[in-house]
Amino acid sequence: MSGKGKWVLIAILAAVVIIALIQNHGPVEFRFLIWEVIISKVILIPVVLVVGFAIGYFAGRQGKK
Repeated sequence: MSGKGKWVLIAILAAVVIIALIQNHGPVEFRFLIWEVIISKVILIPVVLVVGFAIGYFAGRQGKK
């Protein structure tokens, strides 16, 4: 993919994430094992997104060795 095309794709995906954050701002109950917390979706969505990117990044690096 060319450099400009890559930036266009990144901009489109960022816009989709921002729209999702604006539309989903209410609280949600999040449970993990024994923990339970009520957190805003505006915080939860980016955290899950960053964790997903990190997993993908490190999984991709393992295949390039």
